[in-house]
Amino acid sequence: MRKSSGKENKNKVQVNGSKGMRRLDYSYSPKGVLKVSNSCPSSCKSVLNLNPLKVSPRNSFGSGSLRKLRNSSLFDADFVASHEKEPLIDEDEQIKKMVYATPKATRRVRKSIDSETFLQKFEMKCPKGGENCVVIYTTTLRGIRKTFEDCNKVRAIVESYNVHMIERDVSMHSGFKEELRKLLGTKEVKVPIVFVKGRFIGGVDETLKLEEEEKLGVLFEGIPKASLDGCEGCCGVRLSDAIGNTRGETAEVKTGNLELQTWADLPAELLELTLSRLTLADNIRASVVCKRWHSVASAVRVVNQSPWLMYFPKFGDCYEFYDPVLRKVYSLELPELNGSRVCYTKDGWLLLYRPRTHRVFFFNPFTRELIKLPRFEITYQIVAFSCAPTSPGCVLFTVKHVSPTVVAISTCYPGATEWTSVNYQNRLPFVSSIWNKLVFCNGRFYCLSLTGWLGVFDPIERTWSVLVVPPPKCPENFFAKNWWKGKFMTEHEGDILVIYTCCSENPIIFKLDRRLMEWEEMRTLDGVTLFASFLSSHSRTYLSGIMRNSVYFSKVRFFGKRCISYSLDDYRYYPRKQCHDWGEQDPFDNIWIEPPKDFSAFM
Repeated sequence: MRKSSGKENKNKVQVNGSKGMRRLDYSYSPKGVLKVSNSCPSSCKSVLNLNPLKVSPRNSFGSGSLRKLRNSSLFDADFVASHEKEPLIDEDEQIKKMVYATPKATRRVRKSIDSETFLQKFEMKCPKGGENCVVIYTTTLRGIRKTFEDCNKVRAIVESYNVHMIERDVSMHSGFKEELRKLLGTKEVKVPIVFVKGRFIGGVDETLKLEEEEKLGVLFEGIPKASLDGCEGCCGVRLSDAIGNTRGETAEVKTGNLELQTWADLPAELLELTLSRLTLADNIRASVVCKRWHSVASAVRVVNQSPWLMYFPKFGDCYEFYDPVLRKVYSLELPELNGSRVCYTKDGWLLLYRPRTHRVFFFNPFTRELIKLPRFEITYQIVAFSCAPTSPGCVLFTVKHVSPTVVAISTCYPGATEWTSVNYQNRLPFVSSIWNKLVFCNGRFYCLSLTGWLGVFDPIERTWSVLVVPPPKCPENFFAKNWWKGKFMTEHEGDILVIYTCCSENPIIFKLDRRLMEWEEMRTLDGVTLFASFLSSHSRTYLSGIMRNSVYFSKVRFFGKRCISYSLDDYRYYPRKQCHDWGEQDPFDNIWIEPPKDFSAFM
């Protein structure tokens, strides 16, 4: 059974076999080669359909087929012409002609130049594992056509020399882009980039110039040869190189039958899109197909579910939920929330407050479960809870500064009859922020003050302290540009993260270094995704590839998409030209909430 690749630029060649006519499809693929089974030494002869003794033009291809081959891009014109002139050719000679039909330009090496001396002219910049090989940084995404074509050019040139090459696709792994930035010492990098024996050669222009001057082969001297997939019948040379180097579909000849392997050669962007829609179990199953599928499946594997953005309407009982992964909006009628104000969210539960009655309660918008708490007047203090109210260890916490040196802390738990309030003295000035900058981490509540000092409350020991950690170093004009307004706080695997934003600047992310007791500015999130809102923020790992190493905010004013993201890989917002002055946003308009795994059951 023949598998169809579904790609463009297909060239079809008919070959006469002993059992009738067979049709071979050679489809274009950027990374495909025609592989020949090592188990069958005469496999290449089977493909060419050569007779054991002598071959005549009529028996091998036929006069009509020769006319077709003149116009075919698969075979060299000189080879076809020579085949017409020689009526009787030995099969070994015919194979040699096809093997050496490869353009000689790909093997040009200028012998008059000393390799080591010439290599010293290039700057020493050695990628990991690139001491004695060629390392190229490329992209397989077609977003920018010229960049994609340049990468294909450089890849084809290096492969033509048959040397050991390591290709690192920056579009498939964000770590490769960060690695390249460190090597070049710049934020903005443009692929392709070539390194030879730990030396920085340059991009596509420099590589093409060296190739034209016949100097590129000099740099490759001494590098081990790349492994070839071939057989004795074709002298160890890939048959695809003999057939015009078309880089056609990967195929393997077994016992005289040609089997096209097309699924492993799907375009990277199509493969990423397909695998990103699979469940975790299906993604893992797909990752064992081949090495390439494993690489893509791991990059887009969704282990954690992205939180949704819940919008609170100014009027009515219709609440909207926005999924940033699928970019879909869901609606629910929730009359139970009428007249309430959201305070915090965690584990899919909302903590709400009714200002008129001072009623505080938990509510799960998906299960409609409601848990009442003792009445408590919440004015400017910030509120949080440690875990889901159905858990036995759930604790509620509020803090309000009475004076710069005194704070009032109140705690409660589900099932309690009243709140417990205690005043604590501060060693350092502490003024609580206007909106929530509070997280529960490692069994303690961490609260960020208006000016960046960090207070810590232990609910078991009932102790409060302000850490002697200087506030994060922010840019100049801290108050003039309202850096103090657009602050967000979250935790990830025991680390405290703070996000500072300004309408005219890019966000700055800090992580608390507990060992040095200082705030460290983060240049990358190592694949983590942050979801920031004033009342509660979240972090996730193993989301889809395009969402990693980014921070998601709710849009101040939205048309179309309902959130805006900032990529630490690209140092820019998506969409670029959007209003994102979160310091002027109403904090009670929306909040990130964790959805259930099967949301359709609650619709």
